[in-house]
Amino acid sequence: MKVLFIATYAGTSGASHSLIALIKYLKTKGVEPLVILPGHGPLENILTENQIPFKKIRLFNWIIPLEQKKSPKGRVKWMAKQCINLLQEIRIFFLIKQEKINLVHINAVTAAWGFRAAKIARKPIVWHIREFLEEDLNKRFRNKKKAIRYLNETDCVIAISESVKKKYMQLIDNKNIVRIYNGIDIDQYNDIENKVFERQNTILTLAGRIVPEKGHEEVVYALKELIKSGLTKVKVRFIGGEGEEAFILHIKHLIKKLGLEDYVEFSGYRNDMYNVWAETDIALVCSKAEAFGRVTVEAMMAGSLVIGADTEGTAEIIRDKYGLIYEQGNYVSLAKKIKYALKHKEEMKNVTSISREFARDIFTAEINAKNIYEVYKNVL
Repeated sequence: MKVLFIATYAGTSGASHSLIALIKYLKTKGVEPLVILPGHGPLENILTENQIPFKKIRLFNWIIPLEQKKSPKGRVKWMAKQCINLLQEIRIFFLIKQEKINLVHINAVTAAWGFRAAKIARKPIVWHIREFLEEDLNKRFRNKKKAIRYLNETDCVIAISESVKKKYMQLIDNKNIVRIYNGIDIDQYNDIENKVFERQNTILTLAGRIVPEKGHEEVVYALKELIKSGLTKVKVRFIGGEGEEAFILHIKHLIKKLGLEDYVEFSGYRNDMYNVWAETDIALVCSKAEAFGRVTVEAMMAGSLVIGADTEGTAEIIRDKYGLIYEQGNYVSLAKKIKYALKHKEEMKNVTSISREFARDIFTAEINAKNIYEVYKNVL
């Protein structure tokens, strides 16, 4: 079986890592992958390291920021990008024919590359939805009617959580929409021994792009609450190499203003998150909305305690028994949960053991690939 995977982003993201983990396991089932990248980016190196063939074709996605207003200049630019996309669809069509592709798998809903080429070539399409858009990316479809029409004409739509499935079932009429949780490569976590709550300082980690939607600001204010109450043996790490420059400066200014410089560390991008979680006591997942929660599951697998927001995919995974839930946007609520964890360390150690087994039973890349392989067989 030959599958053409459409990567909608050439950088590193949860969607990119999920794609790599999926392809690695599908290869063991005889799937021959070919990935299309929309340009240069770190994903090239990861594909090369994993011996996954790919081709770069310059393409433009079909989403825009929520606050972006339509303008004559913007319409002209979009028309030019549409023309480029159309020409590239022709290239993808001939690639499908030349490589004798059996199926096209689009990796996210942020772009529709390959859809028209697959339709013309009469090849089935599987479309992964890994994001809410408005709620988590602060973006929307440029042409919502067109996006809905495409999704309705897709052979199978895969939602990565019940929360995502629920949203898109209200938008599209396609009955072939299924929920398949993302999978994590468990091999990286097998030998981890996390000395949770046994370190001199309690390590709290928030991983992700430094943008307002991820909750960095409420973490800073919650940290101030901890220090005020005398809980000073704590260290917060912000992991992530991308973000909004203005917001990053705002967070750093806020940290300085509150006198927290000695308690916060900016660690930048890390490609070994399993090591990060192995050194973490409490993983903080403070997003306004997570479509799934790769960070949540990775932290669980490494034996960290997860304190997560009461929103969408995060709450769906934690279920208030595989971690602690706080009220998103309320830093006092977050501080209270952290205090509770620090005062009930033995209880929290038991929670981490239970959550680790839960994550390893449900969210592995092998289970994910097996379920998606069944989808492939059904649509073919």
